[in-house]
Amino acid sequence: MPLFRWFVLACTVCVLSAGFALAQQVCKACDDTGLVACPVCAKQRCTNQRELTFCSLARCKSCGGTQRSECKCSVAPKEDLAAKLAALDAWRTKFPAEVAEFMGREVAVAEAPHFVLVWDVPKVDHKRGATLHAALHLYLDRLEEFHARFAADVGANDKDFSAKTVAMVWAREADQEKASPKWTLQPSNTESKLMGRAPVFSVFYDKGHMHEEYELHQALVHQATHCLLSNVWNGVWSGNIKGGWVDEGLAHWYENALFDGVRHYCYVEADTLVDFKFGKWEATVRRALDAGKLPSIFAFTSLNTTEMTPEQRMFAWALVDFCLRGPTPRYGAFAKAAKEKRPFGEAVQAISGSSALEFERAWHEWLAANYSSEPKAR
Repeated sequence: MPLFRWFVLACTVCVLSAGFALAQQVCKACDDTGLVACPVCAKQRCTNQRELTFCSLARCKSCGGTQRSECKCSVAPKEDLAAKLAALDAWRTKFPAEVAEFMGREVAVAEAPHFVLVWDVPKVDHKRGATLHAALHLYLDRLEEFHARFAADVGANDKDFSAKTVAMVWAREADQEKASPKWTLQPSNTESKLMGRAPVFSVFYDKGHMHEEYELHQALVHQATHCLLSNVWNGVWSGNIKGGWVDEGLAHWYENALFDGVRHYCYVEADTLVDFKFGKWEATVRRALDAGKLPSIFAFTSLNTTEMTPEQRMFAWALVDFCLRGPTPRYGAFAKAAKEKRPFGEAVQAISGSSALEFERAWHEWLAANYSSEPKAR
């Protein structure tokens, strides 16, 4: 081929390549979404790291709280900002307005895919919690992260939950006392919860009891566990239908797994929130096993949550541990059976294909292989 024709062909290829690259060019400002962050509310923008639906503190006069504005490029916006603003305005007139009216003042509220968080703590001792707005999003992110962990552990998905869980956190005891009977139907000056198809829990951040910030996080995880478990699948709380071991045992399991020790247990009727001596339980359970003092599995698997002693809660935790970390994880199946009011022995036969005594023997063998009688250093 003549040199001139080679030159023309090469130029044609270059022009076509340049045109294709131009067509594929991405607007650096908006990443071809047609939308950029609102520059006016940059210093008060929501600091969420997980998906956020609404926030009552997003109220910029320029963007209306959408936190977005149209990019100056030619790309059509990928999201209808007018519709988003209308939805935000409508949301503000509902639950946030109800809370404000009842409490007699505006209270921060934010909503995500699985939780609604009412937050009234000015700040927390965490790098992401230096202001009330920042702390609100830190804790909503944490609750959403916990929901993902919970759903994976029990084998549930979004359609298995009938409603979002509402969480309320108050900096003043008087606000807890006012809010708890309204939304949890249980007067309390510490922690309270309403379980079932539309779960709610309310917590007073009592720094005289919760000395470190992580203890507030731990309290919310404990209460969220009860609420999520009561809501999933059928909206029935297993804790008052002889399934306390799956209820309180799981709440304690998350305390140990995520916070390296137990600090909470629930006597619903007495509204008790105390530290108790067992704390970390692995060594205590192993010593009971070695001494032949581990109670029969039937001694604590047919009780309500409020009927269980601290020792029984400890053994329930160890059984939940086996059901979650043992050779065949099957906690979700036992939780379902308890919520369906199936007797423990019948549930064991259906789930494991063995008798309750054989199941108990397997549990003991697993404890012997995995628990140490020497407490682990914190």
